[in-house]
Amino acid sequence: MEGMELPYRQNVSGIVIREDKKILLVTKPKLGFWQFVQGGVEENEDSEKAFKRELEEETGISNFKIIGKSGNKFQFEWPKVLQDKKGFRGQQQSFLFVEIDGNPEIKLQKEELRDFKWASINGIDDLVAENFLETWKKIKRELEEILDNRN
Repeated sequence: MEGMELPYRQNVSGIVIREDKKILLVTKPKLGFWQFVQGGVEENEDSEKAFKRELEEETGISNFKIIGKSGNKFQFEWPKVLQDKKGFRGQQQSFLFVEIDGNPEIKLQKEELRDFKWASINGIDDLVAENFLETWKKIKRELEEILDNRN
């Protein structure tokens, strides 16, 4: 199947927020930028169930509350070699806003992730991939509105 005919893999990404309003970012081996915890949505899952699985597998965090869902999506195509290997044209990401209590211990799944950091909402612009920046700015406005309404 040619790339144009392949479907997009559904992916969910979570903006994980601590009480101090810092946001969890992770990076993968050989990745030159930071991203939010994310993963593919399996056939038998909705985005919330998929994110719960990914967050627990990749960070050890199991106690959290979903406080919203972004109206924005991020869609991108993979290189042809990856399309052939995975059977998808690329990914279409949806985003959840997730609140956690305290400062949980992060237990990274080292096969998937290289490092993590907590960043301020305004510090993220300089850390994410360039092709994601415009989408992040839209998501950030949604997040600021949610956080303002919670105070």
